[in-house]
Parts: sequence; C-alpha cells; structure tokens
Amino acid sequence: DENYFNVTNEVIISKPEELLTSGERILWKGKPKKFSYVMSKSIGLMPIAIIWGIIDFSIIFSMVATGAFSDGMGFMAIFLIGFFALHLMPVWIWLGSMVKAAKEMNSIQYMITNKRIVEIKGKGKLYVNTEIPLSDLVGASLKISTIDKMLKVGDIYIVAKKAKNLVLFDIPNTRFICSRIEQLCASNMNPNTKKTAFYENNHICSHCGSYYDATIHKCPSCGAPAEK
Repeated sequence: DENYFNVTNEVIISKPEELLTSGERILWKGKPKKFSYVMSKSIGLMPIAIIWGIIDFSIIFSMVATGAFSDGMGFMAIFLIGFFALHLMPVWIWLGSMVKAAKEMNSIQYMITNKRIVEIKGKGKLYVNTEIPLSDLVGASLKISTIDKMLKVGDIYIVAKKAKNLVLFDIPNTRFICSRIEQLCASNMNPNTKKTAFYENNHICSHCGSYYDATIHKCPSCGAPAEK
C-alpha cells in the first residue's frame, strides 16, 4: 500500500537549497522522469480505455456514416450523443488520470544530502513532504517493472526506523543511486565504516539541475551532455 509511505511536514521554501543547514551539502537532486511517471500512474486503465474507446468510436463512426445523426432523428440524436458521452466514462477517467499524474510529477523533487533524504512537493512555494535523516535509514530496495526497463527508470523504496518511509518514483540511473543509498545504510549500521562520497566527480546539470557522476558524460535525467 503506497499510501503508507505518504506524510506531510510543511516547511515552506522557495527552492530546495534553502533547506541546507551548516555543513550540509547536496549529494544528488532530481525529479521523476515525466513520461514514465505519467505512464505508471495510468497504465492500469489503459487497456480497458483503449478497447472501450475503439468499440464506442467504431459504433459512433458507423452511425454517422449511415446517417443516424441526420436532422430527421431530432431527440434520438441528442439522446445518443449524451449516451455515448456517458458510456465513454472509462476513457475520460483514463485521460484524467494522465493529466493528474502530469501535474503531480511537476510538483515533485527529491534531494539526498550528507545528512538526510527529502521529498519536496509544490510549485512556486515548496514544502517538505517527507524527510528521513541518514541516521534513521534502515535499507533501500529497487523495483523495476517491464515498462520501467523500457524507459530506463525505476522506483527506490527507502525504509526508515522512525520516520515515514519514502518512495523515489521513476528515477533515471536508479541502480547506481540505490547502491549509494545502501552504502549510506551500511555506514549507519557500522559507525567505523568511512562514509564514501556519493559521486567521485559530483556534477550538476545546467539544464535540469540534477546531480550526477560526470564520468558518464551525460545527464541521466534529461540527456544533456556533461559540460567540461
């Protein structure tokens, strides 16, 4: 139940960097990949909506082609238009889920620092939706569906001791990021373990603002080439 992972802790800010405290630095910052996020939120209804739409629009097209909506029908034509508008409800619900997911995606940001993992939501005025101190980390697991493989993204499920758990949805370069979060978890389990840098060559994309390892030569979020 992914609702279990939701919690709201409203700390209003205008940009994620305002959350940084003394000695805190950003290790990674990114957003869900738009197309894959929208697809993942609407894929369940897609087969039904497509089949339903094909059947209904085929009937409508046949009726138009045979003159069923001619002026002579009057009330019957109005009734049929209202009937099919209502009967196409699964299609409207599917399209609505896509629009809703697109709006949600634009308001979500994730940030991992050397002190915590934060989910930020909102547009213009931002707020902290979920925050996990690194000292509270228990583990991280990776979920990659068939569609995620095609779109080269994945979901990272992060488990905490006391704070609410968190899911990083539809993140590019997921295996690398998940492995680094697991390293942070291992450091918490063994205090004598030296905490390694999140990236050997920390780089920020000038196009989308994501942090990544510049040795891969291009941003995993937007595909922009790494600048020299």
